Amino acid sequence: MQFTIRINQARALEWGLNVKQAVLFDYLWAQCAALPEGEIYLSTSKTEILEVLPLLTDKPDTAYRLLCQLQKLGLIHYAKRSGRDLIAITDLGKAWGGVE
Repeated sequence: MQFTIRINQARALEWGLNVKQAVLFDYLWAQCAALPEGEIYLSTSKTEILEVLPLLTDKPDTAYRLLCQLQKLGLIHYAKRSGRDLIAITDLGKAWGGVE
């Protein structure tokens, strides 16, 4: 479980994110930022999201819908390969870390 959740409220409001979208995006953004240099995609799963963010949801379908919403908003690239969810933060999403 991730004990601390940090939300960039300015970006969340600017991008029209609801709280659940903002929580999930912050988690994905932080995980992608911690990838070794040269790696673009974070490999995760809906089950992993449920385990790490139990406050977010307890349903894999909800996690999936949130991932799809973030992709539709242009914040992530989302693909499914070999049963894993692959996530990459878009150029727009990279602005989450700070407000210019």
